[in-house]
Amino acid sequence: MEVVKNNKIFAFIKFFEKQKYAQEFIEGKIYANKLSYFKKVEGNTGVKMDKYEGICANFQSEQVTLELNGRVFNTVEHMTLSRKMDEYKNIFCLYILIMPNGVDKDIKDIKNQLMISSKCEELGKYAVIVRAYEFLEKIKAVELKRFKINKIRMGEVNYYDENEFHGSFDDDKSLFNKIKKFEYQKEYRLVIDSDVDKELILEIGSIKDITTFCKTENINKGLKVTVDGNNHEKIEYKIEEIK
Repeated sequence: MEVVKNNKIFAFIKFFEKQKYAQEFIEGKIYANKLSYFKKVEGNTGVKMDKYEGICANFQSEQVTLELNGRVFNTVEHMTLSRKMDEYKNIFCLYILIMPNGVDKDIKDIKNQLMISSKCEELGKYAVIVRAYEFLEKIKAVELKRFKINKIRMGEVNYYDENEFHGSFDDDKSLFNKIKKFEYQKEYRLVIDSDVDKELILEIGSIKDITTFCKTENINKGLKVTVDGNNHEKIEYKIEEIK
């Protein structure tokens, strides 16, 4: 895959535990689980489970008191609040590849900032790299009523320190926040408000022509960065693809 940088976000990566799931994604099937799934699911190392997923407020214990029937109690740990209705939203997650800012066309520096964390291998041993612009255009073209979808919101996830942040998130941004532990996942997500009461399967058509399918362990090995005579960066993934 070759991408000439022309905007901030140039590609996404989707990780999969099984080759079958990756192939279905390439065919254009987007599986979006309910938020409640991500609050409970746990992989072998717990990299997927997040009990703080979807909270709308986080209060530090030293700044909060709890009053019940006229008695005041000091909280032991920080307190979180969440909205039940958010648990029924469908979520689809991607790893985001963003062109680094503040680098002086230093190829080594650019490459280092684009390399994925080794922890990403725990998200799945297979990976699909997809060009961002074309993928998002396919999402925007979806006929919402066909899939019983009311609204799709898209955006980058913000990471915060749950031991320091004290306050609440804006209602429309609460599902785009995660604790700093997961910052290495560099997540971009779709938040889907639908009338489907289980996992949502969104069909956007084949994306084979804008993807590279490989093993996760080979992504960093295949990353190539060059700068042409006009000072434009070019990102390439010269990876042995899985057919």
